[in-house]
Amino acid sequence: MAPIAGDHGSFNDPIIPGTFISASGKKSWTKLGWKMGLDYKPVDSTMLYGYYARGFKSGGFTGRIAIAEDIGPFNPETLDTFEIGLKTDLLDRRLRVNLAGFYNLYSDMQVTQNITFPSGANSATIVNAGKAKTKGIELEVTALPVDNLTLTGSIAYLDAKYTKYDTRILGPSGLVAVSYAGNRLMNAPEWSGAASLNYVVPVAGGNAAFFIQDTYASSKYTNFTALPQEKVGKINLVNANISWTPADEQWSVNVYGRNLFDKKYYGQKSYFAPAYATAGMGNPFEYGVTFKFNW
Repeated sequence: MAPIAGDHGSFNDPIIPGTFISASGKKSWTKLGWKMGLDYKPVDSTMLYGYYARGFKSGGFTGRIAIAEDIGPFNPETLDTFEIGLKTDLLDRRLRVNLAGFYNLYSDMQVTQNITFPSGANSATIVNAGKAKTKGIELEVTALPVDNLTLTGSIAYLDAKYTKYDTRILGPSGLVAVSYAGNRLMNAPEWSGAASLNYVVPVAGGNAAFFIQDTYASSKYTNFTALPQEKVGKINLVNANISWTPADEQWSVNVYGRNLFDKKYYGQKSYFAPAYATAGMGNPFEYGVTFKFNW
């Protein structure tokens, strides 16, 4: 159940006289989510399961406006998800294998309507103009080959496309309706995966943990228009950390490093034909120290 939502937005360019715009709104929504599932254990080490669930994202208002109508409101977005899979603990619980397949249906999808007017004002309102289908499969494996050593690996395949994405663009003769149905969802790589190693050893009256992880994501589009200029390449990063915790586990200290090999990659690209494009680089090599205390 979503509470009452309200917003006030305004636009005013101090350089351009007469550009002040003000709008406000108030609305409430009520939605019900649920989950129904069934599981079965043919043997103690294996469980088969399946479920159907409905969830939603609340409606709301847009704070950035170029025309008064931009403020909204937009209504809730609904997701129906179906999943089947199995979970296993094998070899005296030293090997865990989980496999899942899923199918998702998005309706009343909250999508951006981005329009730049001749005046230079940029409209970026949100409306319920989209639908999407996603399906895929995920495999996760965890192994404890020897005491204190944990190996994990995962791989996922994702097919994610808009079945409806209606918006408008500014053409030579004014606003023109266009559809991006069939485009791949933003930030949805077809393949992704990770592998990690965690080893714990006694050190100085406590435990030291050594962790290293390799993550991978195939190429993806970072804008709904899915133009070639908006496609970022595959990303493969290595992260690691070393931590120490005393026997009473009341506190811990951790030294971490992210993107250890300082890979250069794009995190985001957007192309606004024919005027300009924007892009953002991903985070470079980072390192630091954290301290945690348990009260």
